[in-house]
Amino acid sequence: MKKIVSRIIVILTLSLLGVATVSQPSAAATQGQLLDAKAGIAVDASSGQILYQQNAKQVLPIGSMTKMVLIYLTLQAIKEGKLTWNTEVPVDQLAYRLTQDKDLTNVPLEENGHYTVGSLYQAALVASANSAAVLLGNAVAGSQTGAVNQMRTLLKRWGIEDAKIVNTSGLNNSYLGDDRYPNSASTAENEMSAADVAIAAQHLMADYPEVLETTKQRSLPFQVKSGTTTTMKTWNTMLPGESAAVSDLPVDGLKTGTTDLAGECFAGTVSKNGNRIITVVMHANQAEKDKNARFTETAKLMHEVFNTQTKQTWLPKGAQVNQLKTLAVPDGKNTAVKIGTKQALTFWAPTAATSNQIKLSYQLTKAATKKQLAAPVKAQQKVGTATIQSNDYLPGYSVPKVTLVTQTSVAKATFGQQVSRFFQNIF
Repeated sequence: MKKIVSRIIVILTLSLLGVATVSQPSAAATQGQLLDAKAGIAVDASSGQILYQQNAKQVLPIGSMTKMVLIYLTLQAIKEGKLTWNTEVPVDQLAYRLTQDKDLTNVPLEENGHYTVGSLYQAALVASANSAAVLLGNAVAGSQTGAVNQMRTLLKRWGIEDAKIVNTSGLNNSYLGDDRYPNSASTAENEMSAADVAIAAQHLMADYPEVLETTKQRSLPFQVKSGTTTTMKTWNTMLPGESAAVSDLPVDGLKTGTTDLAGECFAGTVSKNGNRIITVVMHANQAEKDKNARFTETAKLMHEVFNTQTKQTWLPKGAQVNQLKTLAVPDGKNTAVKIGTKQALTFWAPTAATSNQIKLSYQLTKAATKKQLAAPVKAQQKVGTATIQSNDYLPGYSVPKVTLVTQTSVAKATFGQQVSRFFQNIF
């Protein structure tokens, strides 16, 4: 597949009652056809900055990547005290029937048995057990219908409006029979865009980072019944030590997804050089030839990001914006005050980017709109903001913004100083 990569340099526009620009490095997002897959995206895990996107807004089947949303609700219920890790959940007929289907990913369940939330949580994440997801849904919401409703509500709270969620596991509804969500089609599946999946993954890791302690496990025991234990093995063979592992990509999560309609999907995450990114690959196209196709495409995407972009601090704390180094203080003992950033301005940009390639500017507060302040002036007094104006962030995520502040205080000039300046200006 011919690689077509185009760079879109994001302009950082700062305005002063209009637009005033200064030369600074820009953010960058790569778009094109890097991936041999239907869709994909890479984002910075902490900020939501999009680092690569390919068909990232098309809504597609997601398979068991669905379980990330259910896992979020499970962890939320535990945090709120509605469940504990030791809460026992009874096996219902749907879960038992699914666990008997050898074509599905599962753990063996004892008919009419009881399993703890903790063991079901591990089974859903590591073994991608569909029966475990069903039981977690029951535990969280009392029923599958209630769980689906909560999942839909959660996604809307995250700003995701185009998702189609019809069950807790990600299976095709054909496996659920009469137990499917009311009025949902008999062959419907859960669908989200790659960008939507990235949002779900970002929220899960940001709010419950402990999830990675489970997703990084290559195998875990599962107690089927008293005295009988089986070993669950991960479907994420990109983990270190597994068949699709890549030595310079220490992947530690997050969730695979597979159905006939979804194809081979993977929401992955890796931390490298102190920076964590999230990647999503949907429907890897060469799965018939390469059993690791989704991981092959994920590695390609992760390498593209780390090899071509870096997360850098373009304006350190206290730095001056070139065209706003000072503001006038006409009635101050000193007639000007230095202006600098209160925080550092950090974002991803092309590795080869230089400071003369991008534009960055500011917007002043009302008190400073004429590029001057009235004395007395306090040190660290807010006078404006510097903001990256970019579409290369996930919906609902704020673009980087730093506060501009005075670097020193300025006392009001004495009457004599003001009179002296008046006559100097006349003559």
